[in-house]
Parts: sequence; structure tokens; C-alpha cells
Amino acid sequence: MATCRDCFFFRPLTGNEGECQMNGIVTADREAERCPSRTFRPKA
Repeated sequence: MATCRDCFFFRPLTGNEGECQMNGIVTADREAERCPSRTFRPKA
């Protein structure tokens, strides 16, 4: 299952947190299907 960590818009910050360019601070292991803005794009 894909997670925020696998998204092009995700930038790691600390341990299990990161910053999403669209949604702000998120946990890295959040399921991609739960993306509030539905902008999940897999890293190439």
C-alpha cells in the first residue's frame, strides 16, 4: 500500500513526519488513499 512517504509532494522532516506541498505537515505512513486533497503522485 502506498503512503505519503511515496508521494512526489512529500519532503521528510523528522522520524515519521514530513511536509506535503499541498497539505502541510503529515505523517509519513499515512495511506495515500487518505490524502485530503487527492493529489497523491508516486515518485518516479
